[in-house]
Amino acid sequence: MDREEIFELMRDKNIRSVALQFIDFRGKLYTLWVPPSELEASLEHGVGMSGWPYFANVERSDLLIIPDVNSFRVLPWSREGRGVAGVFR
Repeated sequence: MDREEIFELMRDKNIRSVALQFIDFRGKLYTLWVPPSELEASLEHGVGMSGWPYFANVERSDLLIIPDVNSFRVLPWSREGRGVAGVFR
């Protein structure tokens, strides 16, 4: 699925939240929720975040999450009554 198909599908399914998901080296799943308007920029540039509170020390905690468009899926539940999707790193 390419980016244009993803955004068309999000419009058709009324997606209002996208879960940017990644797994740490211990196998724990983390999710960062973003609105669809931020997905395009995250696909292009990634999303920066600090992993310090979760699994790294302060000096080595910065992460760049770049979603894989091939992992995009519409999820079978809703968030606050609105459609949701997910994409993995």
